[in-house]
Amino acid sequence: MSNPLSREIVKQLDERGVPTVSVPGFRHTRPKPLTKFVKQDVEVLKVIDEVVPPKLKENIKGYIHSSHVDDLSLQAAGYTVLTEKEPLTHDFDTFYMMFVRMALESPRVEQSDPGAVDPAVLMSQQVTSSSAGLLPLNTAFGNPVGNKKEMQASATSVNIYDSGVFLPGCLPAKPAPKDEVLKRGKKVRTIMVESESNFQILKHFFEDQVSRTRDVVGGSAIGLSSMGGGFKSIFFNWYWVFLKYFPDTPWNEFCEWLDKQFADESDKTAWESSTNMVDGMTFLIELLVSLPVVSDKISRKLLARALADYANPPVQIDSDKVYFAPWRVCSGSYFTAKGNTRRHWYFVQFVCDFVELHDHHFGGLDCSCNWCKKLCALEGFGTPITKFQLDMIRACIILGDDFLAINDKPVFGLFIDAIFGTTTKTHFKKIFSTPSLEEPEGAEFLKKHFFLDKTFATFNIRSFRAPTRLLAKLSLGRSTESRSTFKAAVLSAIWECGYNKPLYDILADLFKKIQVDDPQRFNKALQKYVKRSPGCCDAPYTYLPEFATVVNSDASMIKPLETVWWGRITKRLFGLPLNMY
Repeated sequence: MSNPLSREIVKQLDERGVPTVSVPGFRHTRPKPLTKFVKQDVEVLKVIDEVVPPKLKENIKGYIHSSHVDDLSLQAAGYTVLTEKEPLTHDFDTFYMMFVRMALESPRVEQSDPGAVDPAVLMSQQVTSSSAGLLPLNTAFGNPVGNKKEMQASATSVNIYDSGVFLPGCLPAKPAPKDEVLKRGKKVRTIMVESESNFQILKHFFEDQVSRTRDVVGGSAIGLSSMGGGFKSIFFNWYWVFLKYFPDTPWNEFCEWLDKQFADESDKTAWESSTNMVDGMTFLIELLVSLPVVSDKISRKLLARALADYANPPVQIDSDKVYFAPWRVCSGSYFTAKGNTRRHWYFVQFVCDFVELHDHHFGGLDCSCNWCKKLCALEGFGTPITKFQLDMIRACIILGDDFLAINDKPVFGLFIDAIFGTTTKTHFKKIFSTPSLEEPEGAEFLKKHFFLDKTFATFNIRSFRAPTRLLAKLSLGRSTESRSTFKAAVLSAIWECGYNKPLYDILADLFKKIQVDDPQRFNKALQKYVKRSPGCCDAPYTYLPEFATVVNSDASMIKPLETVWWGRITKRLFGLPLNMY
């Protein structure tokens, strides 16, 4: 038995020559589209129609909720995304250069011994109510489905069982379509959730590395907050590099200089199928060298299974059918954010090291190395670059496939694509934009745009959201199902909008005109926004933050300045990110 979606998935895999295998022992599920939501509150729709300006309503028509995407090929693409590109042939020379850079930049500290894996340790882990993925359980043992909290004991039992077998089997990831608002014509993304049993093992051994090593100085945007001036740390990190070459330059002069520069804002098309052995092996080694010797044989066995499933993820597509995607990264893995960010960072630093080795040129016209032979046909090959310009690229900020740096040389992205098989969409833009109801023309990073505020004696850099995407998410998302859920979503959007007064006015008007019909439902809906918008925490449905309050929540310059300056010092003196010092 199959359904139209599963047949389209198998068709795409067959066209790419990707084999499927049978992995029995799991709950047989069949892929199915998201349940369409059609029940939208009439009062909510009426208020949206009254408040949102006609031009923005027209722009919003370019978006659609993922449950309303009827094109089977776009639905199936999310299930097969890991196979869009063929794996690259492993190149040892490239791997070796990346390995050396990783070794030089890794924190010089040995992680404390996490101890042996046992049931008490696994059951004491703090977990969320997110999906538990697939577990090889039958209904005689217990419920085979549930969230991580509900399935913690079951996941622990699977690990106990696997500890007693000679060779534990793989635990497939479970794809689930993502409930979101997206641009029309884009594929429906899926979250490929790894099994909770693997999650437990990876969390046990690598929690320090994943959860406690946020490092904006080292190029990682993981953990950047939209409150407390978090995004300003990007600019202070660039300022540190600038001062190395132009000492004693005042902050305001640096901002004026920055206003004249081009930002290299890019992301990677089909990033999920762009990672390969050369970067995956480097990342795994980086994880393992920080661990003390794992002497317990059972722990070693479970760790090997979890890392094998990360390095060669099995993905369930229909019933017991599974495909493997070597060195690709499932979007629901414990290592997703850190792994993708780190692997992208390897790409950037490799090209920078290559340029440095070639006397600050993008390749040598008379060089006979293997890389130059491969890259010499690229437009811009041999382009010179100053040490200052190269250091500004090294000071990039990355999260997953998103990238932002001061760079005006297109050849940089071409080199990354040619060496690592990525497909880079690069936009060279001015750094700063002016907040309005028009689409910002300046650089964007993690949906944030930036405005240079010269109101005060010391210039400030404000972040803000573009109007269309934020309003599309509100107007077309599931929050429109009731007035209470919609008002909670609007409150979160108010905190997100940042330094955009025209957008704030629209959101405030929406907030005032929507009356909560169920306070308990409002409070429950608000909880899911707290992580993204901390200002929502315990907020009553009658509270509308003023624009000045929203702006001031992210106005701090001292906090990001201290983060960068102390982070640079601890990295220089001890080789440690600030939060590991």
